[in-house]
Amino acid sequence: MALLHSMCTITKPSLNDVTAIFKEFRRSLDARKPKPSPKPSKSSPSSSGASEKRGRKSATRASAASDDAGGDDCGIAHTSLGFERSCTWEPDEKRCWILSDMELWNRILAHDCIELRQFTWCELALMGYQWPEKKPGDQDILRASLLIHVLLRQHREVVRIIGSYVEQATSLTHLELLNIWHLVLSMAFFPDADVFNVFRALESNRTIFIMVFNAITFGERNAKALGRLVERNRTFNSLILDLNHSEPCVDRMVQFRNICRELKEALRRNRFIAHININLGNSDLSNDPAIKEAIRRNSALINQAIRFVNGSMDKTDALAFETLQHCRSVSIRMHSHGGISLESALQKVAEARERLALNYFVLAGVVKAKLVCQMTRKEKKMTLLDKIGRVMQARICSYLSLTDVVDI
Repeated sequence: MALLHSMCTITKPSLNDVTAIFKEFRRSLDARKPKPSPKPSKSSPSSSGASEKRGRKSATRASAASDDAGGDDCGIAHTSLGFERSCTWEPDEKRCWILSDMELWNRILAHDCIELRQFTWCELALMGYQWPEKKPGDQDILRASLLIHVLLRQHREVVRIIGSYVEQATSLTHLELLNIWHLVLSMAFFPDADVFNVFRALESNRTIFIMVFNAITFGERNAKALGRLVERNRTFNSLILDLNHSEPCVDRMVQFRNICRELKEALRRNRFIAHININLGNSDLSNDPAIKEAIRRNSALINQAIRFVNGSMDKTDALAFETLQHCRSVSIRMHSHGGISLESALQKVAEARERLALNYFVLAGVVKAKLVCQMTRKEKKMTLLDKIGRVMQARICSYLSLTDVVDI
């Protein structure tokens, strides 16, 4: 509760407001709640003795908690039901329990013009639609925003967000989209402060590898925030911007130049983006020489990383893979150009990651073939590195970088 409360930076709801909303969730999202028994259950002698030992203070706290829970139908006994229940989805094998309760969830999300839909077999998408003339109230927006956060934290099958970002009441300082890989963001006519906060939140995201920004007006502040996002994010490799639906009062060529200026600077320190597209009539940002050179450099880095995945033991290829090992650009390129499934590509990348750790000392140039330590008289009681086994060596080396070893 305290974490979610700290994320609400615009309307500043109290902690009690956030707590009350979650009590409401427990009451309204529990479709299979068992009816409470009219007779109190009898406790065993051992449990009674244990309760007496806790003392009056503990009993008072327990009684107060019980009153709160009972008043809102959210007792501890029901934590396995309702919105607190863990996700049960298994890809292509098992449905999640939430599919049977979507109507209940959508009643709350509808207040913020958002709907939870099934778009492929048992996979869900959050879909936004246009607000009515009467803007939703802050409390309705807050309820929907907190429920969206719960969905993204607890449900692996929510794999896509499409539509408008309507987080007006709760601008997040850290946007944690655990399983979202394709983000389409539309923030037409939103204040620059909201756009800025979203871009700042996306800087630390480690799952999205395609970002599409529609209907965002890129004045100097938003363009700088975009440049900072490109500079700091280490995951996404495709950036698509559509300026055709930005605010008409701000010249779109001025927006285009703002974006171009910031991206040219940010791409000097980015090794992950391999595709940039800006939709603005006949103008093409990718034709800028500095940006073309950055995209060409990053594309060459992907090819070097793929060579390491395919078995190369060259240090240059290993350095490229080490840089991109947590970026989806390698597996996507192998899938699109190598004729293998995405699952197979991801498996090969995981195997290459293990090989990088197992062969760290060879790839770093410390040894030519095998690590051998010579024991001296002072080291007789010490365990040498080559005696602890390759698996443990790899575990230690996984915390090291090839650049930690300097060539002489």
